Amino acid sequence: MDLFVEPDQSFELSRGVSILANHAPGHTRDFMAYWVPEKKILIASEAVGCGNGSGNITPEFLIDYRVYRSSLEALSRLDAQVLCPGHRIVVTGTDVKAYFRQSLDQASDFVRMVESFLREEKGDIEKAMLRVKAQEWDGAPWPKQPEMPYVLNTRERVKCIWKDIQGG
Repeated sequence: MDLFVEPDQSFELSRGVSILANHAPGHTRDFMAYWVPEKKILIASEAVGCGNGSGNITPEFLIDYRVYRSSLEALSRLDAQVLCPGHRIVVTGTDVKAYFRQSLDQASDFVRMVESFLREEKGDIEKAMLRVKAQEWDGAPWPKQPEMPYVLNTRERVKCIWKDIQGG
């Protein structure tokens, strides 16, 4: 690696094409998304959730839901015509705005679901996580994230929501 990129740093990719590094915390503290304004391309990965191509978008916040949502909202205000979310798909044209709306809506739905599971399970993170897994992962068709990383990530998403419920 010959270039370390800082948040809000812009650099020229080629003649007349630049990249702006956007700090997009939420998935991780140091997460970055990359905006190519001349081409209206946003390479956002997990900062905008992971779409499976059939309309389901998994929110991917491992450190803080509110920060994730704030980053997602900020990225949605860019005039992207090409969006590269995490792992599977590329979204183009008018579908980009629809993807952002769906991602925001599905993130809210996810939080409500987890809050309900946590209340019903009296704050038991593991039980709530297993219920989320049963909803999201167990019946999902392949290809899908391998079970072990899915469980690790989902446990952290549930912990983030529990922390918010606890006021912390």
